[in-house]
Amino acid sequence: MVATGSQRRCWPRSPAPIALVHRGTELRGRDGIVAAGSDLGLPGHPPSLPLSTEDGIVPRREMRENRLGLDRSGEALAERMVGTWRLVSRIDRAADGTIRTDPALGSDPLGMLTYARDRFAAQFMKRDRSTTSGQHAAGSGKNNTSAVGGYDAYFGTYRVGENGLVVHRLEAALTPGNVGLEVARSLAVEDDALTIVLETATEQGEPVTRTLSWERIG
Repeated sequence: MVATGSQRRCWPRSPAPIALVHRGTELRGRDGIVAAGSDLGLPGHPPSLPLSTEDGIVPRREMRENRLGLDRSGEALAERMVGTWRLVSRIDRAADGTIRTDPALGSDPLGMLTYARDRFAAQFMKRDRSTTSGQHAAGSGKNNTSAVGGYDAYFGTYRVGENGLVVHRLEAALTPGNVGLEVARSLAVEDDALTIVLETATEQGEPVTRTLSWERIG
């Protein structure tokens, strides 16, 4: 309150912080709409300051991702999987849990895998290639690539989905029939260990679950 002569002028108090509730494309407080448009990442609206809640500041990016329903675990995976990886083991198991050996690459192949932003490259080699000279493409085409003479290599793009599912699209491959192929793998990263799991089949068509374990080297 400010006094001027015999008159008194009352200035309204600043409103107390209000709690915000996210409803669709706008945020509402106790007194009505308090934020919309660019606060939620929508085009065509002027920017505004970060929004306060009873617990503090709500990052705009977080509000936008929540509104779009983006998978935050997928975003974290996309960050952690970037790097260079060396193959530790590659194991195929049938439905009853017994191990099946892939004749194309053997039970203990060498492997290198690199993930960059949205791109990847992979190479696999059978340790003993003395009996694979002149061998034609071998391996199942079901969610899988084919090796030639005990060797397999390809590169392309990838996209990370929900629940650790990563879809790889092959732009180039040692085997011509693999070019343009899309294969799906489940990925998990813990510290410097990467685990890739996929459903595929043996040359005879028996379903197997393949688990590849990798260690980070770069």
